[in-house]
Amino acid sequence: PKAAKISHRRVVVAGHLFGRVAWRMRTSDVVYNCLPLCHSNGLYIGLASVVATRATMALARRFSTRSFWADLEQHRATGFNYIGEMCTYLLNAAPVGSAWPVHSVRRIVGQGLRRELWSAFRERFAIPSVVEFYASTEGNVGLMNLQETPGAVGRLWLGCELVRWDLTRNALVRDGRDGRVPRRHGSTPRRPAVGTDRPPSPRSWPPNPRAPARARAAPVAARARP
Repeated sequence: PKAAKISHRRVVVAGHLFGRVAWRMRTSDVVYNCLPLCHSNGLYIGLASVVATRATMALARRFSTRSFWADLEQHRATGFNYIGEMCTYLLNAAPVGSAWPVHSVRRIVGQGLRRELWSAFRERFAIPSVVEFYASTEGNVGLMNLQETPGAVGRLWLGCELVRWDLTRNALVRDGRDGRVPRRHGSTPRRPAVGTDRPPSPRSWPPNPRAPARARAAPVAARARP
């Protein structure tokens, strides 16, 4: 685990983003959260989104395959946040050929649900909607799979661009004339990277004078080439 300095503003913005875009939350919704609030998943997706939309959160002490579905039924949860391995454990623990469990879940939001488990999990537990995302606690880039394509982390948005990564030099591919990182349109690099013109918040991490300057790829965006 890593520590990161998170501002109140960041929590509020994340809450509205996840609550209104990913969850499409209603005030009558109940989100079941069994992840720790010290983790960005439990904090942003579980708590902040509920506060931002005036919904309700049912907070569990820990994740348990034995009590998970019973808790959902007890609290009449309409959704739960997850990390991928949670879904693996729940699928492996489910009785074969049983109509159990009974629940009111209409949407789940999280990260790390593997492609090969996505459809099996939805069908086995009758989950109408699954929204995946990719982001880091202190980063300034996020992806969200609102199209619910199995195995995808989402499309580029919020001013992000796809750029190329040099596997030999372990660095971004830059333009030889001005040193900028050209945008890549209509092609997929061997190892994709996400770039943005927005600098990350300096409040996100403590200062580190030993960090190499190449760790920050600025300026990233340049005029697109045909």
